Amino acid sequence: MLELLRTRTFVVPWLGQFVSGIGDSAFLVVLVVALAQQSAGLVGLGMAAVSLGAVLSLLAAGFVLDRLSDRTIVIGCDVARFGAALVVWLGLGQSNFVMVVIASGAYGLGQGLYRPSYSALVMELAPDGMLRVANKLRSLGSRSAGLLGAPLGGAISGLGEPRAGILFVSATCLLSVATLVGVRVSVRQGKTDEPVWALATAGVRHVFAHPWQAAWIAQGAIQVSTVIGLVYVATATLLANDSTAFGVVIGAGAAGALAGSVAIPEIKDRSRGRVAVGLVLVQYVEIIALAAGASWVVLAVASLINGYALSWFAVYWVAALQENTEPSAIGRVLAVDALGNQVLSPFGLGFAGFLLAWLGVTDSMIFAGILLAVSVIPVFLVPAAVRMGYSSRGDAVVSDES
Repeated sequence: MLELLRTRTFVVPWLGQFVSGIGDSAFLVVLVVALAQQSAGLVGLGMAAVSLGAVLSLLAAGFVLDRLSDRTIVIGCDVARFGAALVVWLGLGQSNFVMVVIASGAYGLGQGLYRPSYSALVMELAPDGMLRVANKLRSLGSRSAGLLGAPLGGAISGLGEPRAGILFVSATCLLSVATLVGVRVSVRQGKTDEPVWALATAGVRHVFAHPWQAAWIAQGAIQVSTVIGLVYVATATLLANDSTAFGVVIGAGAAGALAGSVAIPEIKDRSRGRVAVGLVLVQYVEIIALAAGASWVVLAVASLINGYALSWFAVYWVAALQENTEPSAIGRVLAVDALGNQVLSPFGLGFAGFLLAWLGVTDSMIFAGILLAVSVIPVFLVPAAVRMGYSSRGDAVVSDES
């Protein structure tokens, strides 16, 4: 890794990704703090707009990434987020929350496309034989940025006001652009002549032909689109008057995710599905803390635990897909998994805001707990899903027995 850190052509853009990640994490906290001062419903709408923008950009990612240089896309995403952040700043100054929500959607467009385009850029900037190390460094930078950005955004909003936090986010976008000045990469041409719709439906067909994948993707869609959204908006509602504490709680989740990504125990493959279910259910710790109206310190500890568990789960899940899916189909399956997690999020986040405004935090968390239990039912209905696709002996399989 030290050798890679001495490579300027890689390290400078990597620093740009790090700064950009801090801005993204701070933006969500600042946006939620600003909207939570008005109502939980607005928090849900704002987050839903960001998520919807990310979904729309991900739908176009396969087409765009094959036809423009990765550097051009990353710069375009930074410029788009910079412009959207300035519009949010203006909207907050005028208390025009329609403008704020629409601009938040535009920010999400740039945010969603940035990640896959930067991941592709890493492949071109990493020296020969150092791609694996480069990816580890990319992941470390991304998670560390989330850890720093959330409390920083909360602190800036607490010391000044949310508009000051938005200006900070705008500055991170410009700094990210500056790190790409002088970087030269080639333009990749389209890898396939198949229509985008045909590629997408092929991935869906593959997932439904392997019920263990469909079961877990369904579980993730329910959890990400509703339970996680409810927990996030409920946290913002409870800590609406303490932006610094809110940032610390969200940052604690990022810290847990960072710890989970580097300290994951090895277990037998055939046991991973059962362990994965347990990791998903760890979220009850945070749900119960919110339902009880716990202090921000308790919420931070619960967020830390939950972040660790979900990061641990993510590593096992991706490994199971990689080891039990045909190499020719893995890209499409991962795309379906990403869309499964994202496509319902805008609706779930919007629903979360209005549910909290209607029922309050305690009753909404009871509802979230029921949804979390329901989300694991598809897993138990498919024997191969309980083993996460591995054979009954614990071997990795390329073609799953469902």
